[in-house]
Amino acid sequence: MKKIDYHLIFFLFLVTSRLTLEAQEHTLHFNRDLIQSSHTNPAFRYDYKFSFLFPSIVFNFGNNAFSFDDLLQDHPTYDSTYLDIDGVIDQMEENNLLQVQSKIDVFGLYYSHRNWFFSFFLTEKFDFRFSYPKDLVDLIWNGNAKFLGETIEIGPGIMINYYKELNFGIGRRINDKWDVGMKFKLLDGISNVSSLKDDLYLTTEEDDYATTLSTDYEIRTSGVDNPLSNFLKLPTRFQNPGFAFDLGAVYRLNNKWEFSQSILDLGRIRWKNNVKSYNSKGSFTYTGVDLAEFIDDQEVYFDKFRDSLKDLYFKEETGGAYQVNLIPETFTGVMFTPDDKTHIGAMLNLRFFSGTQFGMSLYAGRQIIKIVNIGLSYNIKNRQYDNVGLNLNIGPPAFKIFLVTDNFFTAINFRRGKNIAWRYGINVNIGKAGENKKIKKDQSEPEIPDTGKS
Repeated sequence: MKKIDYHLIFFLFLVTSRLTLEAQEHTLHFNRDLIQSSHTNPAFRYDYKFSFLFPSIVFNFGNNAFSFDDLLQDHPTYDSTYLDIDGVIDQMEENNLLQVQSKIDVFGLYYSHRNWFFSFFLTEKFDFRFSYPKDLVDLIWNGNAKFLGETIEIGPGIMINYYKELNFGIGRRINDKWDVGMKFKLLDGISNVSSLKDDLYLTTEEDDYATTLSTDYEIRTSGVDNPLSNFLKLPTRFQNPGFAFDLGAVYRLNNKWEFSQSILDLGRIRWKNNVKSYNSKGSFTYTGVDLAEFIDDQEVYFDKFRDSLKDLYFKEETGGAYQVNLIPETFTGVMFTPDDKTHIGAMLNLRFFSGTQFGMSLYAGRQIIKIVNIGLSYNIKNRQYDNVGLNLNIGPPAFKIFLVTDNFFTAINFRRGKNIAWRYGINVNIGKAGENKKIKKDQSEPEIPDTGKS
């Protein structure tokens, strides 16, 4: 048997997982020479008076259950490959999450004046999240024999958000110790699919194998007819309006140690354009085929069978606005700067969707030569513990070309990774604010009071 074409299987893997193209940019958090790092904390201030952003693209894929190489295995005896579904099921958690996000920073500006700093971003965001229990995959692949006498939850949850964001940031240096910042986000919703209820239970009786399916499931959609017609267009109509806030603070213990905390995406979108809902609430018990009744009158038998299924039908309704919260997350960080060219840091990231998603990072970066800054990070995310990130800035202070990724080796060999995340772009900076250097100098050389004695 010929080996399976890996590229074809990977393409099918993407399609069947509904992977369309923000999130969890751990390494970016430490790249303080880019104003984009304010996406992780709005209190981050930069040593430039003015910055302009060319469009930059972000892509993030995460599957905390398995990688492509976990799914497709080489046969130990034959010259062939096979899908190792049982092996994938064995390594799944009780609840699993598949997520894909993309973000395009279409335009961005940053300006600082004395103790104040301001920013503006126009951003296009797509967010796909699909949560599913392990028992659902096990049931589909192996049947319900192992669940005799049990009730299992098999309801998947789905959330797809496509929206535009006008992002207005303001921050202030309170004193030599504290910076605070806030961003207000005005949102223009384009398309949404959300499972507002996802209760789906299967019970299999041990004595007679009767199977009961109970549902309380609801999906709502808005603007799904032609979402790409608004791609990269300015938000003007706000038919599905929303808002959100980011809050952040930075505390400097001294000229070497800095601590930061932020909470992001506290807000929601109200979806009211072209809304449709699909809901199912009821139960159905299947006890097998009554052969005598089936032989006696097949038409009557099928009519009874169909009537008993009616409560499970997804009933379609039109209209009715609904609200969907954004997915909040927090960044807790510490940075140690032994000298002007070296940065060492650690960060904890929490995201609140389908439970709490945990991530953390360790980072070390250094200016190699005047026009090259490089950093390496170790990242734990989506239950994968071998993510090595890369941060690369090239160019003089006035012109920065950058590449940031949380999974450098996965970008080279995508099949083995559960996570793919990268960002690239160009920033133009004008004028040195000099505030950071002034603070460091003031802290390292305290003023000696004048006593009036010579």
